[in-house]
Amino acid sequence: MKRLIILVIIGFGIYAGWKHFNGGNSALSSAPANPVYAEFRVKFPDDVELVGFGRMDSQEDCETRADVFWRDVLASGTQVQMSSVKCGTQLPARFQALFENKTAYATYIAMDRGNSGERDGRFLFYGVPSSEVMKHCPAFIDIIKKRFSGEVKCIQGSVG
Repeated sequence: MKRLIILVIIGFGIYAGWKHFNGGNSALSSAPANPVYAEFRVKFPDDVELVGFGRMDSQEDCETRADVFWRDVLASGTQVQMSSVKCGTQLPARFQALFENKTAYATYIAMDRGNSGERDGRFLFYGVPSSEVMKHCPAFIDIIKKRFSGEVKCIQGSVG
């Protein structure tokens, strides 16, 4: 449970860093016309993994926010392995349904932008049974909603 909460806090910290850095450079819309997707992975020593995706407004938006992500958020000294943030115009096929809030293999948190400084994000939990994540989902949502104005919900995975 403790690691699961840490995962959510790290994921939210990443998202808050993106939001803080570029608070109002783009107009609010439900989805950018030509989105660029940021992808990152956080691995914990006990095989728990967080996979995050952000739907960004442009390549520049993605690269700028990714840079801030590395500088400000990931220099935390925690015992996690972080992959580099990748920006690309194509979301891997197995993750495309996430931005339509469809059920996936793993449980995930769906965050939909509420203002021009926020971006849509999805954070999947691997290595933790879906039922376990769902037990704690209301607490995760409360933590995230303290600094994120858009809609936040958990989508239960099909396994575990």
